[in-house]
Amino acid sequence: MFFIRKWSLIVCLFSLACIASAAQAGTQTVTKLAGLNLSAQGKYIASKIQQVFPDAPIMLYVANCESTGLIHREPDGSLLPNSGGGTAKGVFQVLMRVHEKEFRRLGLDPNNDADYFKYVRILYDQGKTGPWQESKRCWRNHSA
Repeated sequence: MFFIRKWSLIVCLFSLACIASAAQAGTQTVTKLAGLNLSAQGKYIASKIQQVFPDAPIMLYVANCESTGLIHREPDGSLLPNSGGGTAKGVFQVLMRVHEKEFRRLGLDPNNDADYFKYVRILYDQGKTGPWQESKRCWRNHSA
């Protein structure tokens, strides 16, 4: 019985060490991949982008060009607004005057992060990086 408990403890500790190591490696990958010194919010958003776009790492660069530092929300929790005063919101600066009706039609809430990223994935699937051509000069030379 003691042997089994001791072995279980060793396996558990090894598993925790592996999980911690993987988490740290994941954070380093996000930061290295983006080539940025990211805030906590930026690291969180980078990991979400990697989850949503495992097949399109360029989207990290697109998002960074759209919202420098991968910032998605303001300190008050609202979606990052367009600095020029337009209707674009969030890390990918989705134009709400153009896309809000489609968000709603699909039953998605742009203020919900999971829904926001789901919609951005839909945009990407329909037109790859086409919706973000305005910022292409910023991200076009990056590869991941």
